Amino acid sequence: MAIKEACGLNFNEIESVKIETISNKTTCDVLFSNRINLGKRVLEEYRNIELRAVLLDGEFRKNKYPAKENLIIGKIQFDQMSNDEALAFAKEHLGYVPSSIKK
Repeated sequence: MAIKEACGLNFNEIESVKIETISNKTTCDVLFSNRINLGKRVLEEYRNIELRAVLLDGEFRKNKYPAKENLIIGKIQFDQMSNDEALAFAKEHLGYVPSSIKK
């Protein structure tokens, strides 16, 4: 509905828009987490679903993503990294090792 209202198009016009796909030869990991600041009108069942995706690319370390440490911790847990791997991974992508990972 937000796209429809922002574009001033009806559903048939939106459906008829040609979408161009562009090949991206760059590959990187994608980190997932719960979405942030959904507002009050979002159904409760959607609040804890990992629908937020952030690229673990060259820009990740520079940007100030909300809950950035949680994204890294989620990746470490998902990949079941060893302690040494987890420490090196956090240091590489955050520039530091959070105390929660040191434990």
